[in-house]
Amino acid sequence: MSRECGDCTLCCKVLGIEAEGFASAQGEWCVHCDKAGGGCRIYDTRPEECDLFSCLWLQQPELPEELKPSRCRVVIGWYDDMFYLYVDPGRRDAWQRAPVKDWIQAATSQGAPVAVSINGKVVWANDSARRIVAARGAGQG
Repeated sequence: MSRECGDCTLCCKVLGIEAEGFASAQGEWCVHCDKAGGGCRIYDTRPEECDLFSCLWLQQPELPEELKPSRCRVVIGWYDDMFYLYVDPGRRDAWQRAPVKDWIQAATSQGAPVAVSINGKVVWANDSARRIVAARGAGQG
């Protein structure tokens, strides 16, 4: 069973894209997004970062419908060896409520590295994620 974005465009708000000739800040709607559920107005020529991104809800059909980003207001993605939860700044507490809170508890209980980001700032990370970030910092320089 494969999933489609449908009316969900939350990644167009929470991720932020920096590509040649294109910039979209985290926490602000991309100017090319049709927020009424129409998706990307430049879909055929969108930046590579947009083309390559696929949220966890799309990748794992076993995740419940309640974790669809347009419903829970959080986009879960895998990047740099850890899960990042990109929270809609209009619902800053969304990551602290079910079903996202339940997903975080399940993932962290299995040792998965998880970080929560709002407007590009990490507001929470478990020990596994902090160790990954610290190891990267130690290797730079």
